[in-house]
Amino acid sequence: MLGISIDPLECDRNHPAAADRNPSNNSSTHQAYTRCSFDPNDKQVSPPGCGPAGWISNNQPLTYTVQFQNLGLAPAFDVVVRDSLDPALDLSTLQILGASHKYVYELNGREMTWTFADIYLPDAADDEANSHGSLTFRVWPLAGLPNGTTITNQARVFFDNNPPVLTPATTNTLTSDPQPVASFTVAARPGSAAHTNDFTYTGGTVGATFLWNFGPDAVPPSSTVANPTGVVFPADGLKNISLQVRLGDCDAVPASYLLNVGQPRIDLAAMVTRFASPGRGRAIRCSRPQRWPAQVRGKTSIRRLPGWAAPAMSASTSRIPSCSTA
Repeated sequence: MLGISIDPLECDRNHPAAADRNPSNNSSTHQAYTRCSFDPNDKQVSPPGCGPAGWISNNQPLTYTVQFQNLGLAPAFDVVVRDSLDPALDLSTLQILGASHKYVYELNGREMTWTFADIYLPDAADDEANSHGSLTFRVWPLAGLPNGTTITNQARVFFDNNPPVLTPATTNTLTSDPQPVASFTVAARPGSAAHTNDFTYTGGTVGATFLWNFGPDAVPPSSTVANPTGVVFPADGLKNISLQVRLGDCDAVPASYLLNVGQPRIDLAAMVTRFASPGRGRAIRCSRPQRWPAQVRGKTSIRRLPGWAAPAMSASTSRIPSCSTA
């Protein structure tokens, strides 16, 4: 709870008349609790964004809400809220969405003012349900702002003649990709049979942190850089590679990859290969597994294409990508 000092005289709206015949009886000594209204106040932004920096998309509108409650010991006669727009916000897109009580709105430059005159806001002790008030507005960031632009906002709330109380400040930071994404590619070093690999982060999340897990037998076993290179797997076999990506307090869905070290890893279902049919001058184009055609099985030699290595297939292999003559 925020506390403020209050001058009891400021709470008295009655002053001695100019023609008072006996001014000596206008003062006396009395000890009592001050009964002026006061408020801790609150400020929220939607969306709050990702992490402490409040990462949001560049074109994301921001909706601000100022909430106040009279936690004093007497009703508040007037409440005034003042709020200045951050320079990164586009004033021409400002929308005043409403408030909990009747108000007068003024805009002076980039400063907005809501005046709740004669609101007579009850104190929470006497009427908690009606001791609250709020206002809401929406505004867009300026177009073309660079990634990393920070937008802050803070309001001042005045209760009667009391000094203003500052709300907590909200913070948002612009980025082209506010939600973290975990994705990557793997490239084996030529001739290493996947014992040495380079990893490249492809998620595109600006400002993210990374945690790679290559397994206990890898060198290194883990990494926190975006694009680890020269990662060595000494032993053959399947290696489960995982990547965790975090942006502020937001975690991406982890990405994983099963790496076959020591043997080429070929996806027969995805590749398209041309096979030559000896003696007939025709070729067969393949796209998905099916039975070898009778005229091909056991008679076909594989014609290598540039950059393509023929898969190692056992004699018992009877399924290859589906084929059609071309």
